[in-house]
Amino acid sequence: MKTRYPESWFTQQIHNNQNIIHKVCSVYARCEEDRRDLYQEIVLQLWKSHTTFRGEAKFTTWMYRVAINTALTIKRNQVTSTRLLRKIFGSTSSLKPLLPEPFSSPYQFIPGI
Repeated sequence: MKTRYPESWFTQQIHNNQNIIHKVCSVYARCEEDRRDLYQEIVLQLWKSHTTFRGEAKFTTWMYRVAINTALTIKRNQVTSTRLLRKIFGSTSSLKPLLPEPFSSPYQFIPGI
């Protein structure tokens, strides 16, 4: 049976256990900006999936799994993007002068994608 938890309880749990998210971010992101972006993405994923929390495990265990899965998905997507850029341009370092700050999307520079 699926138990419905109130949104206020859910947001309080995230606030009380945000150290878990910070720890995952510090492991999977290199710079402060990337850690902030990853933190935001993890909280978004937690919010999107909060209705799937069934209460069969501790909230912190579920929260940790969502955080790890989100970080791994983002890492996997970064590797895929880097491989695509290397395949097209031969090296991502040759792109640095072409890309605006902050780098928004490699796809805006690749015609046909």
